[in-house]
Amino acid sequence: MALPNIVVVMVDDMRMDDLVAMPQTKQLVGAADGLGATYTHSYASYPLCAPSRSSFLSGQYAHNHGVNDNTEPDGGWQAFDDSDTLPMWLQQAGYQTVMIGKYLNQYGQTDLGNDPTYVPAGWDNWAGLVGGNWLNYRAFDVNMNGTVQHVTNAYSTNNLTGRAKVQLNNRLPSGQPLFMLLAYVAPHTDGSNVRVPAAPKHEGESTAGPPNSAAFNEADVDDKPQWIKDRSLLTQTDIDKVVRLRRERRDALLSVDDAVVQIVATLEQHGELANTVLIFMSDNGYMLGEHRIRAGKNFPYEESAAVPLLIRGPGFPTGQVQRMVVNVDVTATICDITGASPAGHQLDGLSLLAPLPSGRRRAILLENTGAGANPPPFAGVRVGHWLFVDYGSVSELYDLGTDPDQITNRSGDPALAQVERRLARTLDKLRHCSGDSCNVTWISPI
Repeated sequence: MALPNIVVVMVDDMRMDDLVAMPQTKQLVGAADGLGATYTHSYASYPLCAPSRSSFLSGQYAHNHGVNDNTEPDGGWQAFDDSDTLPMWLQQAGYQTVMIGKYLNQYGQTDLGNDPTYVPAGWDNWAGLVGGNWLNYRAFDVNMNGTVQHVTNAYSTNNLTGRAKVQLNNRLPSGQPLFMLLAYVAPHTDGSNVRVPAAPKHEGESTAGPPNSAAFNEADVDDKPQWIKDRSLLTQTDIDKVVRLRRERRDALLSVDDAVVQIVATLEQHGELANTVLIFMSDNGYMLGEHRIRAGKNFPYEESAAVPLLIRGPGFPTGQVQRMVVNVDVTATICDITGASPAGHQLDGLSLLAPLPSGRRRAILLENTGAGANPPPFAGVRVGHWLFVDYGSVSELYDLGTDPDQITNRSGDPALAQVERRLARTLDKLRHCSGDSCNVTWISPI
């Protein structure tokens, strides 16, 4: 059988509950119509843009690839070693490779001395957003195979979709398998870091209210770490801003939903849909008022770390899949189905097509190795219905089976002392793991 095409649609800052705004994607890619799989427990190991995207491109946890922030000196494009990455391995396996959209933060930003015409190795076609205006939804710069194009009077999502359709139409007839990474800005805020513009046809469609969670504007945070205790309750003005932002984000995602329809239709027109693995994912989630965090990411909580993951294609299950998944697993899966492999390092993930040993559950690492204070650096482990997070001087423990909103921190609870010790031992195995040592499982039940 011919090697399958791989099309990855990646969005920026999309929460798990935002999938409600994408009915067409749920139908065409996920489990809604039984065409694909919706992974209900999917996580970004380092829930921040550049570290997460670096994990996808390298197949490594952040403590191995070394991108620890969105900006220099410890993060962003400058910190990423692009000499041994997924597109290079796929080229070696016989694939055409196409990248369209957002790459890594600070890529091509001239005020930092970054070359806006630089094209990373491994890509047959490159259309990367560059410079400081990559967040501008209506006026932005694109490095098109080494030549910078300034685009105005266009909506970013629609422009990138048009570029993707051109590449599909030009490359699918060749008979050579195709890998495409189509990376949208939506639903990230714009350059003002406040608003999320929608395409005119979708402006004002969402009527969402505040998140329906007990964690929203959490009343009692005495059991939380000090950096949460220091946060004041949201005011009505704060709540209004959260609601506005939540609606704008969902309106922006409607254009991505339309794009997925067009991508699927183009694949179908070329007779390639049945031999294409279509992956929809987000680089990280986003807090919207939970635990008094007004907005943001890079937190160990579900709203920040849990991300949508939908996969349709030959060999994949259909329906809802409860297996614990982390973003490096997606990279390992792509390598598994294409025969691609790294040249100079091991993969930290586990292919989703590799069955777990009977009666065992996957343990995955959450990490923030940056130097921030809010939150401070942490390492956490997510396994079964447990989340354990170690900040060094304090820790958090949640039973998401009985407390899905993470209201009651059970760390230090004598009744869970054995569970907490076991989670801490598991975390110790993961926080410095590499390659196969990252594939830790627990015996069920937990």
